[in-house]
Parts: sequence; structure tokens; C-alpha cells
Amino acid sequence: MMKMMNNSSSSIDRVQKRRVVPDVPSREYETNFDSLLGLVRGVSDKWCCHMPEKDTIALFLPSNQESSLLSREQFVRLLEYCEDELNCKRVLACFDKNAIDSRHGIPRAFNCIGFNVLAPEHFPAGIDSSNVFAMVYNI
Repeated sequence: MMKMMNNSSSSIDRVQKRRVVPDVPSREYETNFDSLLGLVRGVSDKWCCHMPEKDTIALFLPSNQESSLLSREQFVRLLEYCEDELNCKRVLACFDKNAIDSRHGIPRAFNCIGFNVLAPEHFPAGIDSSNVFAMVYNI
């Protein structure tokens, strides 16, 4: 089950090419995803989200965004929603591998709050580990 929200950022478009939608999306799924999208946009209007697996949320982030411009309160609400309402087991933060330095900026900040680098063999189907640098937060 997968749903992706478009973002005007070309790096995100390059990273994520395949799209799959649920065969029969339920009203609850649509409502939950709309709520999720609202929370994601509350953190940053430059982020987009994707559900590559039923218990995994992937957040696609631009590589050049300053962490000081993000809403920390909204990010905490987003993580709580993923855990409490969507019953997610993990949240991925995904970046264009060619445009990110994992030791600086948002990846470094995420590392300080419990995100870890996701090994290529643990990437969900549909996210290409050769083009994406991903960090995982296990709930």
C-alpha cells in the first residue's frame, strides 16, 4: 500500500519515480493520510510523505533546508501521530544521496534525536538505495 504526495522539488521527483496506490482505499485510510499530510506540511511545506509499507512512513526532505526553519513542535506531533494513529513501526527521513552530507544539517540533527542511518538492505521496496540516503526512527 503506497501513496505519494507530489512536491515541486526536482530532487524528490528524481528520487521517487514509481507510484502505487491501494487497490481499494478506505475512507479511514484517506482520512488518516490527509491528516498525516497536514502534519507533514506543518513541519515544512517543502516536505512530502509516502507510505511504502503499511507500518512505515517515508518523509522526503530537500537536502538544503535549514533545520532552524522547521517546526519542532509539529515534528513531535507528526511522530506521535505516526505511532498512535497509524501504528507505524518506523519513520524514514529520505534525502537525495547526491546532494546530502550526512554529517551536517538535518541528518545530524535527526541523529541527535534517535534517527539512525538505514542500511541499504533494509530499504522498503520502491525506494532506491542507490539514489536515496535514508535515516530510520524505530517506534
